[in-house]
Amino acid sequence: MRFISKTPYHNRPIVRVDEETPLIPALINHPMGHPARFYTANFLDLANDFSKNTQEISFKGLYGGDFNKLKLNAENAEIKKGKVTDLDLDIFYWHLISQFWAIEGGVNYFNQPAVHPYWQPGIGIDGLMPYFIDTNIRTYFYAGSVKFDVELSRDTQITNNFFIRAGIESIFATKTVPLAPIASGMNEMQYTVRPYYRVMPGFNVFAQYQYTKDYG
Repeated sequence: MRFISKTPYHNRPIVRVDEETPLIPALINHPMGHPARFYTANFLDLANDFSKNTQEISFKGLYGGDFNKLKLNAENAEIKKGKVTDLDLDIFYWHLISQFWAIEGGVNYFNQPAVHPYWQPGIGIDGLMPYFIDTNIRTYFYAGSVKFDVELSRDTQITNNFFIRAGIESIFATKTVPLAPIASGMNEMQYTVRPYYRVMPGFNVFAQYQYTKDYG
């Protein structure tokens, strides 16, 4: 169908409509602007400290639709001289509640450092605060102790492909658990500065300075 249509504005030109195409119903019912489907996203960080022969691996995977996903998250898994010294894994249900925020909950498998591996329930909120501050707050419960893990970071763009990330992480708990690395009060503060260069979309190279202060 072809016709000439006037707009409701006096200062706008006449618009020629060459074709009318029916809207796809899925685009109307689905607020994300596309038909619902299954998506996957994987993020992998590999780091090596040559002076201490220590490797760090971080992995985050998201699998599912726009609003509901399975989240797998292992942060700063550490291998020192061929031995695993730090490892835990979140297996969470992730649910989008707004454009910038999601809530999550599930179980955490804690392997090291601990007297023996254990499972603990956890909930959290993940999103972006004003001024582009990436925020991840998680809470875990084990043996009568509630542990809070708060992470804040911000990436500042210096040039087209060069960025600097500044981050801070705090871990504190309500009760000491002798069989697990949990102490009452502040447990750990970690400060990170990471300059990185974006070689291509999805692939970065970085150097990192990290300072950790243990309290428990």
